[in-house]
Amino acid sequence: MKKLGIFVLLLFSAFFLWACNPGGSEIELDYTEIAPVPTNLAITNKLLTWDDVAEADSYIIYVNGAELTEVNDNQYDFSALSGDVIIFQVQVNAKRGYQDSGLSASLAYVVNRTAEISAVNTLVEETMGGSAPEGFAEALVDKGMTADNWDSMILALQDFTAAMENSDGDIVAMSTAMQTLLAQGINYEAIISAFIIMIPAQLESEIAAAQDEIDYYQALIDEYGSYYYYEDMIAQYESDIQMYQEIINLVETDPESLTLAALHTVEYFTGILTQLDTDFFTKVENIASVDSPTELDTAEVIVVKDELVSAMLDNMPTQQDMVVLFEMIDAISKSMTQETTFTSYPTVNAAQTLMLIEAFARLIDTIDENFVNSIKTFAEDPETFQLETVILTIKYINIFQIDNDALIQEIRNALTYDQQEAFFNEYLQFVIDSEDMDAPAQLQLIAYEDIYQVDDYLFRVMDPLLEWFDETDGHILRLSFDSSMYSNDSYTEESHYQDLVQIDIMKDVVSMVSLATDEMNDDDLTAFAHVFMAMIPYEDGPLAYGTEAQYLAAVNVLKSALVGQMDNLQVLINGMSNYALSSGLFTDMKQMQEDIHDYLITEYGAEYRDGYTYYSDNVPDYANAILAAGFIDGYFTSTNKAKLQSVIDAAFAAMKTSEFLTASGMTLADVNELQTTVNDKLDNLFTYADTIKNYDAFNLTEAQIVNVENFMNVMN
Repeated sequence: MKKLGIFVLLLFSAFFLWACNPGGSEIELDYTEIAPVPTNLAITNKLLTWDDVAEADSYIIYVNGAELTEVNDNQYDFSALSGDVIIFQVQVNAKRGYQDSGLSASLAYVVNRTAEISAVNTLVEETMGGSAPEGFAEALVDKGMTADNWDSMILALQDFTAAMENSDGDIVAMSTAMQTLLAQGINYEAIISAFIIMIPAQLESEIAAAQDEIDYYQALIDEYGSYYYYEDMIAQYESDIQMYQEIINLVETDPESLTLAALHTVEYFTGILTQLDTDFFTKVENIASVDSPTELDTAEVIVVKDELVSAMLDNMPTQQDMVVLFEMIDAISKSMTQETTFTSYPTVNAAQTLMLIEAFARLIDTIDENFVNSIKTFAEDPETFQLETVILTIKYINIFQIDNDALIQEIRNALTYDQQEAFFNEYLQFVIDSEDMDAPAQLQLIAYEDIYQVDDYLFRVMDPLLEWFDETDGHILRLSFDSSMYSNDSYTEESHYQDLVQIDIMKDVVSMVSLATDEMNDDDLTAFAHVFMAMIPYEDGPLAYGTEAQYLAAVNVLKSALVGQMDNLQVLINGMSNYALSSGLFTDMKQMQEDIHDYLITEYGAEYRDGYTYYSDNVPDYANAILAAGFIDGYFTSTNKAKLQSVIDAAFAAMKTSEFLTASGMTLADVNELQTTVNDKLDNLFTYADTIKNYDAFNLTEAQIVNVENFMNVMN
């Protein structure tokens, strides 16, 4: 469980480092550090106190949800206030250099508190059908919930449950029931606080059960001897106990922050549900009940979309509230990993998350009348409906990305490069140092600058790829669809058609590769090379003959060799896909496929694929080999051959170093022999390619067949 938790935290961290948020945010954001929320509110007689906050210039007092006054010290005398229940919250009015805090967890002054707790406890026990958990009633009352409030809430919940059961799945009836419940003004903070109090006792029960299991498996070991399954189960239950105990410690140490984090989440979604009234869900039901998308009311769909987007944006949490959530996530992270030195950026993470919500709302808002009307038109042809819908959706994602490029950049750049690097390196080092993680040695080769560069490249390349997809009207998806849907009574003709389509798909894939490589610069290629080299395993890998340090030294030598050849590699990589497109390779491939098809029909009949005789005919293989030879001979000009040879020479020079020889277990003679073999193979490849490139595959002499087969052997 602990390993899983660590991986989740690492993924969570990576998400906030690299999550794509659109740009040009309309939210008022401030990256200045936010002052801590006041904690440990307490009431003695009619004096409200709380822990002093170093970042506070003064404190703002809220009473029953409304700002009342401002004080300079960490106490407030409310003798002048009257009322049976007065609910307080405190906010830090921050010093220069900080933002004001969010509101504290609430604390209620209740007249006759002891009697009210007793009354609430009685009602809680009636509701639960047994004793109330210790402290449950106190938690409710201290958040301002009285016995009357509890009674009203339970009645409202019973009515809600009955209405939901009677709704029979009717979305309007369910919405009406929800709106009625939300209108009751339930004290969510009181409920959350009370249930948080129950967590330790529940987890203590889980700990006891886990300990019983440990004792059981230990008894089996004592009786029958050690067995890996028993030991694994004990280790698992011990890990569970540790996790439960860490959660208990967190709940008991900082229940207020946990309460606030849960409260802000609940308030966001209840705010959305409150704004999306019964009329909204009536429209949703109308949309959901149509027999076919062709029957959709376009205007109604757009109204639903607009109301949903408004609800998402109108109920956005404040940045201060989001900071509370991320501070709790940080506390959970540190508790689960037992690592208290991780750097955290709750203010920035809060801003990023708010912009992410804004981005998601904007993505939904991209849907317009044209989108809906297009979906309705597509639905007229059920066979192609899904295909056309996917293509249209990708096109609209492209529109969204173009329109929101500033927002995307703003979110990506919320954390500075130095902050991202520090964050990444801390977690990476934690994984490397952790005995539980059993981290592979190659993790030590990962540098954040390479990860950042690769991520930046992948982000940049999305623009031309989406533009290409839009300009080609989703041609690659249409080809795949046509290939899967095409049917012919003749298996031979059906297979031949699919072969031709596969060549068109290959052309589109190479077009995408060409766009991607054209976008790639030397820094991108260097980063990819570094990441690739970091994937070479140590244990059971080709460099596992030395120590871990020797393995790392060998990989670094290879990395240096690759980096020194970046210019040559870039030309070779960029040029190959571009040459394949400009040379007419795929047109030649299709023509060759047609020629092979005609040849096989002539030799074996129109349904040649129904039998197996043609399998032994080598002419199709010869034809494809000759076509490949023409491409190789055309692309590998003397200039490109020299560049390839330079890369190979650099690689072998690195392999001849003492670092590589030690780690690989090879001798210098082994490397020299391998280099000779590789160079000879390349020479033969180019020689045979030049020799056979103009052969007629369907009229080969015996001598020509020998040359073609020699070329094929070298290729293999």
